Amino acid sequence: MFPMIKKDGHAIESMFSYYHKLGYTEFTSSKSMLSVAHPTLDEQSLLACNSLVPLLIVETDCIDVTSKRILEYTKIIYRSDKFKYDITID
Repeated sequence: MFPMIKKDGHAIESMFSYYHKLGYTEFTSSKSMLSVAHPTLDEQSLLACNSLVPLLIVETDCIDVTSKRILEYTKIIYRSDKFKYDITID
């Protein structure tokens, strides 16, 4: 999708600005999923945890509304034993 992203990467401060610069101006998401799973061997190594530590997984995508092309797929993995989410309203 973005053959110049490796070269441009150091200067990218916002993916949405980068998409705009390349002519993609309207975005949507087809899904946002929160799930729980046990880590694979690779995830255990990356996250320094054992197989019994449940992981919180957030997956989402970014789609160009006009072309329906998937511009981005994001998967974020959190260790549940280290995760904190502040829901305080100031």
